[in-house]
Amino acid sequence: MQLTDNQYSQQLQQWLAQSTKTHFTNGQQQWPVREWVKSLAKANLSVAGWPAPYGDGELRKQLHLHYRIARNAPGSLGLCITSHLDIGARCLMEKASPQLAEQWLAPALRGDAILALAMTEPQAGSDLQGIEFSAEKKEQGWSLTGVKRGITNLPFADAVIVLARTAPNRSPFSYTLFLLPMNTPGVEREVALPTLAYPGCLGGMQVKNALIPEQNVLGAPGTGLILLMQHMATERLFVSARMRGISEMLLEKIQQHSALATDQLAKLKTQSLAFNAFFEQCVENYIRQSFPARESASLKYLGSQLLKTLCATLSEQEGAAGYLADGNAELYQREAMGLALAGGSEEIMLAIIGSEL
Repeated sequence: MQLTDNQYSQQLQQWLAQSTKTHFTNGQQQWPVREWVKSLAKANLSVAGWPAPYGDGELRKQLHLHYRIARNAPGSLGLCITSHLDIGARCLMEKASPQLAEQWLAPALRGDAILALAMTEPQAGSDLQGIEFSAEKKEQGWSLTGVKRGITNLPFADAVIVLARTAPNRSPFSYTLFLLPMNTPGVEREVALPTLAYPGCLGGMQVKNALIPEQNVLGAPGTGLILLMQHMATERLFVSARMRGISEMLLEKIQQHSALATDQLAKLKTQSLAFNAFFEQCVENYIRQSFPARESASLKYLGSQLLKTLCATLSEQEGAAGYLADGNAELYQREAMGLALAGGSEEIMLAIIGSEL
């Protein structure tokens, strides 16, 4: 990944070398999400690429952070940190009022509060306009009711950015984004979902008449779906940075197997080079504020396909060990499954791409 700041890269690599040694023992991943965020913040590494006053505005630093974490510590931990910093906290930084940002953003960046972004519901995953989670305007603020499920970081989040229906029809202007503290009366956290891809990482909540103040609205009422769709392009870029880190590491592992035919290796390298080149182009377009939904969907779809191909090749190369539980191949297969859903499933990506052909 292109990065001109070698000092940042070296500091991050040193931090990762120490942190992975501390928190990964005997192949078992621990759950130091909060500790890692706090440690990254103390080392001035967590939001170095954010706009001022938080960082120097160099987006590539932020992408490099998640790329490196993916290479050094694949699995739930890395995804949780990406979801907290550059999906949840970044959404808050860009869309919250100054008062709300002052209350929640500083603790989030210190690691004193972990954030989640809640869109998915039991009956509304791909179709966000079909959500039933609702918010009703009250004299004291907004009353929220509904169920969210399959949400990254929710098993241990302190606050959730939630999409809610604020009008009965399916108009794009019938939805609003809110920040919902998890200790609000009426909020019940569910047990973490026993998922294959990211165990312990995904959870749900049941909310009934949870009252939050007016200042907890992100953006203007009725603009939530539009704001969220804009934010999804950012999410896909950071998810793709994780995909790039993992795919490069997988390709290195595959190259260590001498049994792989030259033409097979050439195909994998070509596919990887194509994805990396498109990734760099997308970063430049994002910086120029010209990063349409079609492009973000195409990038994530290409990354997902590359990861699946590399995972399948690694399983074949490792022989019987490639099909055993808790082995390297299974770890990366899980990662590929999880990242295929983050930011929208492959079916959604294809629908977005196809709609603009």
